[in-house]
Parts: sequence; C-alpha cells; structure tokens
Amino acid sequence: MPNQVVLVAVDNSEVSYEVVKNAAKIASALAASVYLVHVVDQRLAPAIQTTEAALAKYYLRRFNQLCTEAHVVHTLATVATGTPTRIITQLSNLDSVTLTVVGAIGRDNLSRQATALGHVPQTIATWSTHNTVIIHPEKRAKQPTAVSVVPIESIVETPASEAGCA
Repeated sequence: MPNQVVLVAVDNSEVSYEVVKNAAKIASALAASVYLVHVVDQRLAPAIQTTEAALAKYYLRRFNQLCTEAHVVHTLATVATGTPTRIITQLSNLDSVTLTVVGAIGRDNLSRQATALGHVPQTIATWSTHNTVIIHPEKRAKQPTAVSVVPIESIVETPASEAGCA
C-alpha cells in the first residue's frame, strides 16, 4: 500500500528511544515512512514548555538518526504544543497513518493514573481508528489487563544476517 505512515509518539524519555527503535523496524519492514511527533503539554508552565520543546528537538534529531540506521524510507519529525492525547489521537486517525506506536510509560507526570499502561497510550489505543502498538520496556514490564503485549520479534522478522546466522 503506497504512502503508508507509522506515527510514533515520543517524549524526552529513554522509553521513547526503545519505542523509536521498534517503530523503525516495523516501518522498514513495511517500507513505510515514519512520522515522529513530540507534543509539549500545554498544562506546563511557559518556561518549562520552552525548555521541553528545545530538548524535544534534540531528541528528535537522535530519533531521526535511529530511523536512518534502520533504513526507513522517509522520516518526518515535529514538535507540537497542546494536549498530548488529543493531538496524537487526531494524527493517528489520518488516512495515511497505518499504525501508531507509543510507549507504555513516558512522562505523564501531571495526571498519573493507576493503570498498567498509563493515560496517554491507553487513550490513544482506545480512540484511534487504526492499529496501535504499545511498547512496554522490559525493565518496567507488568502484564496489562486489557492489552496484549507482543514481542516486536513476533511482528517483524529479523533477517538471518542480523540474527547471527550466515
């Protein structure tokens, strides 16, 4: 299918590093483009928003490099300000987006909820009209009750040369 886009929601956390690595593998296997989006929460104080946006630009350059290394066809990155769940869900519902990838635990310190997934990924998975993959890092892995956690290796085959086979 032409013009496939994998939307990848990121923040300034190490969890996002794992999210991008896995999303890049998926996008590369699908020959899809990657759209990296970082939403600076509008509930933050203006000075913190400015710092967060500057830091986001640094991380997006780092994440863009990961996509290049994974041979992703095309990568686009942007920083937006607003309500993360609202903006990411709206983007995930665009026709060209075939998959949205988010991390299970990020930086939602303002409205931490007692769920296995966290507020942002749970809301996106609930309201997105397309498939959503939620990356749950190993070091924090807890078995969620309503979402299946699937190892990335079961979605994307690793070429024999990368798997250590010659």
